[in-house]
Amino acid sequence: MTDKPIIMSAESVRAILAGRKTQTRRVVKLTDFRQSDTPGYDWSFRDRRGCWNDVSTERLMQRYCPYQVGDRLWVRETWKKSLHGGEYDADGAEYVHDCPGYKADGKYRCGKPVNDLEYGWRSPIHMPRWASRLTLEVVESWPERLHDITEEGAIAEGCVPYIDPFENIQIISVTQIYAQLWEALNAKRGYPWDANPWVWVITFKVVTL
Repeated sequence: MTDKPIIMSAESVRAILAGRKTQTRRVVKLTDFRQSDTPGYDWSFRDRRGCWNDVSTERLMQRYCPYQVGDRLWVRETWKKSLHGGEYDADGAEYVHDCPGYKADGKYRCGKPVNDLEYGWRSPIHMPRWASRLTLEVVESWPERLHDITEEGAIAEGCVPYIDPFENIQIISVTQIYAQLWEALNAKRGYPWDANPWVWVITFKVVTL
């Protein structure tokens, strides 16, 4: 079991806090990753020397998947420090040292609302371990094409259907909503929805909040 960081958008953090999000998808970074056409093997990719490797699913998951069952993923999100270095909780009973605030819900760890006059928001990539409020445990992981996501998968990603308030019918599928979310977060990183990259599907449970 390892303990490693994982960046989450504010929307994803809100979905986790609400209990809606139990999955996340991350691009497979293995070069030329694909299903193998070699008998007896399941997957192929190139190593750092440019040589092809053929592996079974078991070998792929044990050796090359960065998200192993039982791993702890501490969430990095947009945050800020308290101007005073700490805050009393909402009841004024307990003083929380080095109290970080979180943009996703606009609260400090102590539960008080964030004061926007206090310091500026910091990128998730600069969040240290001590400031993280969410730790997730990997329950299951597997490789999948991005477009193979199902309605159930999109719901597990925290998406909710858009219902026409006048007709009371769903007019946009949950997978379409997820596609828009993916595009907004990943297109600028070189992984647009239309590219249909291979992804690691990671199912998790919240360990600490």
